[in-house]
Amino acid sequence: MKRIKALIIENWQLKSLSLLLALSLWFWVNLSGKVPLILSKDVQLVNENVNYEYRLQAKRVRMKLYIPQGTKINSIAEDVKAYVDVSGLKPGEYLLSIRVDTKFKFMVKVEEIDPEYTKVFIKEKPRMGQ
Repeated sequence: MKRIKALIIENWQLKSLSLLLALSLWFWVNLSGKVPLILSKDVQLVNENVNYEYRLQAKRVRMKLYIPQGTKINSIAEDVKAYVDVSGLKPGEYLLSIRVDTKFKFMVKVEEIDPEYTKVFIKEKPRMGQ
């Protein structure tokens, strides 16, 4: 038991450094080769007010992403979303930027979005009985 404990504790600084270097090398090899992926997605609205109706001028967006070589394209393509944040906006016409989000932020690099902006038209919903 003492021998196993000594193997683990002895030279722990060098063992930690070698583990850190091994992990860094593994990430560099596996995530350094990037390939382009071109997707077309529907633009979603986030933070909508239930009292307003929204209309987007650009309903779809085309984006060019760079993803690690060997990554499953379907899993990344399903997770990427394009959205416009309409929180706090009143009725009127706005030019808002389209944002792209994914849970694989450390792996996916967004290179270009077309269009980058869209007009959002907001009007109040008709009240019941009117």
